[in-house]
Amino acid sequence: MPSVLTRYVLRRWTLPFLGALFFYGFLLLSWEMVQISKEIFSEGAPLRWLFPLLLTSLPENLGLVLPMAAVLGGLMGTQQLMEGSELVAAQGLGAGQRTWTKPWLIMASILVLLATLNAHFIVPVAARIQQASRVKMAEEAKARFLRPGAPPWFPPGAPKSAFWVSPKGQIHIMESTPQGVQHLVASTMTYALEAKADGSTELQLHLTGLQGALFQTAGSGSVIHLNQEKQVLRFEIPAGARLLPPTPLRYESSIALLRVIRSPKDKEILLKAAMEFCRRTTLPLAAAALLLLGIALGFGHPRFYRGGAMIKSLGVIMLYYLVMKYFENMWMGGKMTTVFPLLLVPLPFLLSGWWLLRHRLRPHRSAR
Repeated sequence: MPSVLTRYVLRRWTLPFLGALFFYGFLLLSWEMVQISKEIFSEGAPLRWLFPLLLTSLPENLGLVLPMAAVLGGLMGTQQLMEGSELVAAQGLGAGQRTWTKPWLIMASILVLLATLNAHFIVPVAARIQQASRVKMAEEAKARFLRPGAPPWFPPGAPKSAFWVSPKGQIHIMESTPQGVQHLVASTMTYALEAKADGSTELQLHLTGLQGALFQTAGSGSVIHLNQEKQVLRFEIPAGARLLPPTPLRYESSIALLRVIRSPKDKEILLKAAMEFCRRTTLPLAAAALLLLGIALGFGHPRFYRGGAMIKSLGVIMLYYLVMKYFENMWMGGKMTTVFPLLLVPLPFLLSGWWLLRHRLRPHRSAR
């Protein structure tokens, strides 16, 4: 059973960690809510889809928030102990490095376990449920706006295109281009959504039996009669900016990703599968590494070393994600032949935290 001092230190670190988890989680959740609302309005779907899409995005956001909350919680908790001169009193009673590394090991083990379960099991299931909800939402939007007699529907990202279904079921496509105005009538249409690599969604309309005319506004103003057997119209629904853009294989389980890595059929799929698996592996380890680094950054003089926890934690977080994104771009660009740099991203931060903690706990000696 942990000693009284260990339990006390854990409590002083846990409370700021929970506060940081709520703070960063609320920020990401608010941003996610705005982006999902834009997507719903652009597709013309009911607002009731906001809650299920937001709920299924929580596990993925939690995986990103845990390292962020770990560094801020460890830094703020240690600074509070330092400002109250509690660390100075503990060091005066003989508390050494083991006194602080033991509670870190306990807290880091819990964080790594929870983050690993979330990354490898909960996130893929939630991503699949979210994708199924997006398909149902698209089908409902289609039935709402592409029903006979409904008002014209303007696809997302294409304000100069319009679709209208007549009461008799004919599908009218109107489009304005620099060359002229085009009006086509299609006999059948199918509607599909496809997730892209950058996290955006592509809306695909497959039209068959098209007949119509093109009025050329530029030039002679002639009319050209059109007759096409089939046509595919694609409209991109952009995704909001993300700290780490999701990969197209985020719906697959970790076992399926390992199968792809062991027996790849396509090099591009192999690169994406390896990157997704490395994310699920390193982000939980990053929570432990950044927690130690935050604890080490919190040590200092109780009188002259105060404040700045938020700025320091943001600097560490941005540095970690920039390094992680740099190696991911190198991997996807084919400039790295091994995946080990992606797996070793948390290691420099862990070693930096360990070295800084030893340096801060070293007794002060005046220069001769």
